Amino acid sequence: MITSRQEGEKFRDETLLKLLTYHPEAEEKGVLHPSDVEYLVVRPHALFKTATLYFKSKQNTEEDDISGKNCVFNLFNGYKPPNERSKLSRAFRGAIFDGARQQFLFDNAVRMDDGKYIGVCANCKNNGGAVDHYPTPFVQLMNEFLDKNTVDVQYNGHDWEVNDPVKKKEWVDYHDSKASFRILCQHCNSKFGTYNYKH
Repeated sequence: MITSRQEGEKFRDETLLKLLTYHPEAEEKGVLHPSDVEYLVVRPHALFKTATLYFKSKQNTEEDDISGKNCVFNLFNGYKPPNERSKLSRAFRGAIFDGARQQFLFDNAVRMDDGKYIGVCANCKNNGGAVDHYPTPFVQLMNEFLDKNTVDVQYNGHDWEVNDPVKKKEWVDYHDSKASFRILCQHCNSKFGTYNYKH
């Protein structure tokens, strides 16, 4: 639905507005009722650069992004708040997103007209755009770092992030010195998961 919208075009869609009211943090985000929303707009995500749905609540001065997936999960009672492990993982993944991992994607894939990067899957040779940590999975690198460091995370209103800038830099430096990557298609990336690494 959002892919049919021009980037930056402000709009209202009653179905989407109703769905937003099911977000687990609807009250905090100021979307308890469809009438609470001034407008919807599609913009590139600040971190991931993908087309993302933003909204402007009448209660807030700035636009905010919102997870439609969380709205749908909550609507059908499938939403589970992130546990501590999940919060750490999201914060750690966010911290390394635009470092060596992103540079690998830029160096090994082609930017398409829609802004996505597509390369060749190292496993099945189909088109793919997922950057896979290989042969050492991301979760193993994270666990090794956490074995030697205590890290606190906080919610910044959009996602979880490492609280201490020094610890964040230490994590990014550690990750970038140890990580190696390959391009996979979405199917192969899901199939391989953590390569049987037990965490």
